[in-house]
Amino acid sequence: MDNGPRRAPNSDLPIVTKSNRQHRILVADDQPDVLEALRLLLKGEGYQTEAVSSPNAVVAALEIREFDCLLMDLNYTRDHACPN
Repeated sequence: MDNGPRRAPNSDLPIVTKSNRQHRILVADDQPDVLEALRLLLKGEGYQTEAVSSPNAVVAALEIREFDCLLMDLNYTRDHACPN
C-alpha cells in the first residue's frame, strides 16, 4: 500500500533521495579555481557539471541543452560582464 512520498520524522517535508539520473548543473564563474573547486565538490556528490567562464557562455550553454540548476557568480569583472 502506497501512502505517497515518505516524510521526514516530525516534518511535512518529503525525504529527498538520489535517483538513478545524474542531475546536470551549469556552473558559471570567471575564476578558474572556483570552477574547479565546485566541479570537484559537485562530482563527489554525484552531479554532472558543465563549467563556463562568462555570462555569454551561460546563454550559449542554455541554448544548447537543459540544466537542472545554474550556479552563477554575480560579481563578474567588467570585461566579462559587458562586451563593450
